[in-house]
Amino acid sequence: MFTKQFNLSTQLLKSILVIYLILTFFVTVIHLYVDYQYTKNNIQNELEQTAKTFQPALQTALWELNDEQLKSLADGMLNIPLIYGVQIKNSSNEIMIEKFQKNINKLKDLEYSYHFVIHHQLNGNSIYLANATIYSHEDVIFERLKVGFLMILLSAIIKTAVLVFLFMITFSKYLEKPLQDLTNTIVKLRVEDINKRKISVDMKYDNELKILQDEFNKLLNKISNEEIKRVELLREINQKLESEVEKRTEELEYIAITDGLTQLYNRSKMDKELQKLDVIFKRYGRIFSVIMIDIDFFKSVNDTYGHQVGDSVLKEFATILKQNIRNSDFIGRWGGEEFLIVCIETSEENAIKLASSLREKIETTLFTKVGHKTMSVGVAQMEEGIVLDDLINNADKALYFAKDNGRNRVVAFSQI
Repeated sequence: MFTKQFNLSTQLLKSILVIYLILTFFVTVIHLYVDYQYTKNNIQNELEQTAKTFQPALQTALWELNDEQLKSLADGMLNIPLIYGVQIKNSSNEIMIEKFQKNINKLKDLEYSYHFVIHHQLNGNSIYLANATIYSHEDVIFERLKVGFLMILLSAIIKTAVLVFLFMITFSKYLEKPLQDLTNTIVKLRVEDINKRKISVDMKYDNELKILQDEFNKLLNKISNEEIKRVELLREINQKLESEVEKRTEELEYIAITDGLTQLYNRSKMDKELQKLDVIFKRYGRIFSVIMIDIDFFKSVNDTYGHQVGDSVLKEFATILKQNIRNSDFIGRWGGEEFLIVCIETSEENAIKLASSLREKIETTLFTKVGHKTMSVGVAQMEEGIVLDDLINNADKALYFAKDNGRNRVVAFSQI
């Protein structure tokens, strides 16, 4: 049955409303910012006008040295809601008057100010009397914006509520209900008899949904039992194909990690397994060792008997090694006539024992056409302070030490 999880109209409505709310938010923020800047400029202008208003009286009081009048003028300016502080300095830059409203601690805490100079004109000369500064506060802006902000916010809320209401009614009437009825009817068709399959939803308006219903009914009428058989046949074919693909995938995965001649792991697979063990060693300290093996004088086998016999020797050699290592170890063809055995949670000492056992097994085996063969072995253990490449190089050095010192022997890297 149709569920709200797949309600297209609801999803569409949500998308529209989210976009609308985002736009409304940004427009409101811009509106408030513009009002803020406008009010801020107005306050600066009002400070200037206030200064011009009081300047003549201040000029007179300063010229006549009338301190009482000067204080009264300062108090009068502070009675104006715009003014939060007044400061007057004489010609010696000494503070004559410094007053501010009770909720202000220091004049430097006030954000806005207007500075003006008071002169007295005498016989055409301008006599400097004092510097005056009047201050205003950020609270004036917010007080003036408070009502406007509330109206903007209330308008946005009302518009949004009305829009949501209208959209919900419209979407429900013209899209949600018809679409739900159509979808539920189509879903029910899965369990009804094919001959009775028909969509019958009361569409009050001629729109795309009604056209969709009519066309779908036409399509249902064309379905026959033969077509159903073809569907079943296709399903069986698909199942067989999926099974075959799965089988081929497993084969390809096997080929990707296996050496084609010896059926051991190839070098790429060995590299990946070594990297995993390296991570485990670094994290948990679980040691492991590697055994590098090379068939002694293998080139002479190819030169004497041919490459087919050489390949046969490699196969037998690989089989013997694989059958005589532990279940926890894994082995791979490293390249040419070289093999690598990785011994998990094994010290160099125990790896030497395993390598010696394998060397003795090879030495006593009679290989097809070529008789007895021997192998040289290098052993190295993973240790703190070395990387994976160093481990392989250490085993390789031990192997070549064994070859340079008579072959058919096991040499550990710690011994050289």
